Amino acid sequence: LCLLCMVVSFFLSVFGETFESWAKLFEHGEDGFQLLPGCTGDGLAFADLFAPAFIFIIGMTLVRSFSSREAKLGTDRAYFSVATRFLGLIGIGYMLNGIEDCWLKIWVDGKELSDIRISLRVLSVFSAIGIVLVLARIILSFIKNDKLQKIASDVLRYFFALTGVVGLFFFAVASTEVTNLYVFVGQREWKYGKPVWDTLENIGLAGLIALPFVKTSKKGRLTFVALVFIVMSIFAQCGGEDILTHTIEGGAFGAPMWASILLLGSVFYELRGTKWYYILAAVLILLPIPFIYGMDFMVAKRGCTPVYASICSGVAALVYALLSLFENKKFKFDVLTWWGGSAILIYILNYVVCLGIGAVLDSKELVPSIPVGLLFTL
Repeated sequence: LCLLCMVVSFFLSVFGETFESWAKLFEHGEDGFQLLPGCTGDGLAFADLFAPAFIFIIGMTLVRSFSSREAKLGTDRAYFSVATRFLGLIGIGYMLNGIEDCWLKIWVDGKELSDIRISLRVLSVFSAIGIVLVLARIILSFIKNDKLQKIASDVLRYFFALTGVVGLFFFAVASTEVTNLYVFVGQREWKYGKPVWDTLENIGLAGLIALPFVKTSKKGRLTFVALVFIVMSIFAQCGGEDILTHTIEGGAFGAPMWASILLLGSVFYELRGTKWYYILAAVLILLPIPFIYGMDFMVAKRGCTPVYASICSGVAALVYALLSLFENKKFKFDVLTWWGGSAILIYILNYVVCLGIGAVLDSKELVPSIPVGLLFTL
């Protein structure tokens, strides 16, 4: 369901001028359909629920997935395996950014390589190597040699993880530079520029932060989440809003909050079927309201502010409980299972297709008709 909403959101944003008011239902922040009118910050739009719900569901599978790997590989190798996957998500995200923000700007917008900042130049090289390795893996899948295929898969996996490490280095440098711009007045020369950060990078870093707590009890995880909420609330209320919301998804400063959503998902998974499940969901939704309207706590997806993370986690828990009522129902065409079964592939295809369509429409200055927009979206 999260992926389906995300894909529709991507396509409606590409055809925003075509669908006009309908597109606002799937727009983020203050431009979208507001669920909490009159609050401070970007507000809580309907479309702002998709990303936290997706991370919440990842949290619901995290402990079970880790336990399964631990039983097969042992504790140390299980940690390494899961960490590699999260780093790989960061790497894939950076490769997509390298294609969009470097190669396309050179090929489509006529930019010079010197116009592109250092981090994107490096990541664009990694993206080119990654494409070659992906194509090689696809070709090798037609060769009936299990050992060769395993080697190719391992090379691809570790290359994605390596790209994630390199990307995190540049991200840390750029984030420090951004922080200095806010702290030291008068510094205006940017070497690394605004940090590159998007959905996959966000999920990967949140997973890495949450991973050390995967074997902690649910009370321990809830304690950590409560501490993060308190610290980040103080930070946001004491002048940290600009730093927190400077980067899409909050970057390094928003990552602890996204990790908290992931850990809350793991707690709710263990509370299924109990009254505490619904009590915790109600607390997460209702407790922030007096802080939002009484103390002007900022609600924003950009930066993943604490009150935003709290409400979205509670809503995700209730939606999951509602959908679980259909758990034992059999459908001839289970469309949601199909979408969820190939999450990373759907995301990448969606990203690339929308990027291509958007580039063509922009270059030709076209505004397609509603039937054409609906055809592409479907």
